[in-house]
Amino acid sequence: MPTITRVTYRHGLVDDDDLEELTGLENVELGGDAISREIVVAIYDNQLLGAAGDYGDPLVGDPLACDELTIEHDSGTTYSVLSLKAWNQSSHEIIWVGSIGG
Repeated sequence: MPTITRVTYRHGLVDDDDLEELTGLENVELGGDAISREIVVAIYDNQLLGAAGDYGDPLVGDPLACDELTIEHDSGTTYSVLSLKAWNQSSHEIIWVGSIGG
């Protein structure tokens, strides 16, 4: 089981002027002793280090909101992003697009 050295979570609404870099997202970073056993267990229980793939249609439109999770470990880095692409108020339909990979 690889040792997790840093976990970074970024989230927030996406500004039209910031679609490429997403610099406006709020950032939470944990490293070393700040990574609790509960976080490590949740990462392994949900198999986040071995997950990979894309889902949804990335051409649906520009993201409205974004969640990013980066897990650095001694076997490499696992990066996942989930973007809210559309919201239909009348039908309450939400379109999410995601990508997970190492």
